[in-house]
Amino acid sequence: MQQDENNNPTGHFKEDYSPLARLVQLGREKKFITLDDILVFFSKPEQNLEQIDRIFAALIAADIAFYDKSDKEK
Repeated sequence: MQQDENNNPTGHFKEDYSPLARLVQLGREKKFITLDDILVFFSKPEQNLEQIDRIFAALIAADIAFYDKSDKEK
């Protein structure tokens, strides 16, 4: 994922889309999402537990796989 100097996602993602919509779009393009992808949008997931729950629900609903980075590299 491309990032700007502040580690914010850039490229074909519209900046006015919610982080959830941007993650789902990224997942559709890559066919999966990693923990690192989520951390780009939510650097402190423990402070955003409800949003993290929504992310996983949306990924499941969109049939997008989730991998820990180490799982995908195997």
